[in-house]
Amino acid sequence: MCRLRRGEHTRAKAEAGHDAACCATPRPTQEEPPRITAVVRFKLPADVTLAAATELFYAEGIHTVGIDRVIERAGVAKASLYSTFGSKDELVRAYLQARAEARRTRYTERLARYPDPRDRILAIFDLLAESVVAPSYRGCAFINASAEGPRDDSPVTQVTREMRGWLRALGGLGITYVGPRALPFGERSDPVVTLDGSLQVSWAHTTLAVKAANLLDTRYRLGEYNDASDFHSQAQPTLAVARQFTAGAPRSVLVQLEVHL
Repeated sequence: MCRLRRGEHTRAKAEAGHDAACCATPRPTQEEPPRITAVVRFKLPADVTLAAATELFYAEGIHTVGIDRVIERAGVAKASLYSTFGSKDELVRAYLQARAEARRTRYTERLARYPDPRDRILAIFDLLAESVVAPSYRGCAFINASAEGPRDDSPVTQVTREMRGWLRALGGLGITYVGPRALPFGERSDPVVTLDGSLQVSWAHTTLAVKAANLLDTRYRLGEYNDASDFHSQAQPTLAVARQFTAGAPRSVLVQLEVHL
């Protein structure tokens, strides 16, 4: 029998525990189940109703589509529609206002890409071309609504007028150059350069127009006249001026405000 001393017995026990720990198979750790995050978006009845009305009104017409068709397409209760919009006229107003806002946003974002004025003008025609070739294109929603709606001050007329007022902004800049002209006595006139501009903005019942002429305030002779007068051979000389000219228009700015009642 082999006997171990107390110190050796403790050391041997520690070494045996270390070996067992090294040789032991590690227990698999229990992994946490993956977390799934779900984002649920709910559409309000007003949004669903407006989306259904937009699709039907534009495709089939305002008068052709009744409230029951909109309710059926949206899947909402009639009470919900009337509590939100109040009437079909107000639903039509909301439909046209949504289309107007979408058009303004589309134009504004596209024009913001181009700092050059020429490119901005061409971008407007690009937007029009993209709209026309779209398979769902059924013409201008505002023209269609105006053709169907009454001529009085209805919601259709109001929104259509506002939209046309937003689009009705005209501006122009003109440069006139007149080269040297032949004058009597072997002389030639100086070249003339003038700059004119105009801007007109219409909104609802109001039109504001600004017209400016000769912005550079160029001083020039518009016309020159020479008379064959005899100042010496006669006892009473003629009183006609031998040489005269008319001055060009000075710089002027005209502001015009129109209110259509």
